[in-house]
Amino acid sequence: MTNQPQNRKGGNYSTSTIKGEAFFEETYINARWRWITLPLLEVLLAAIPSLRVNCIHAKAVLLKYSIMALLVGELGGWSEDELDMPRP
Repeated sequence: MTNQPQNRKGGNYSTSTIKGEAFFEETYINARWRWITLPLLEVLLAAIPSLRVNCIHAKAVLLKYSIMALLVGELGGWSEDELDMPRP
């Protein structure tokens, strides 16, 4: 265990110390680290294309190539009645 739960100066005042002798080590938490490799590998492999695209288009305006331009910008050049579509 870390020193934090055992240290009263660390802010954990509900701890108590019992003097005694340990006969054997007992593991309470056993982390199987190999199971974290697949999610980490997926994150890294997904980040590579994203970083590549960001490097290629570093000086370009990203709204020009994104659907965000349609969401944040207004459609100009048409009147309101030309934009109104009849319901099916």
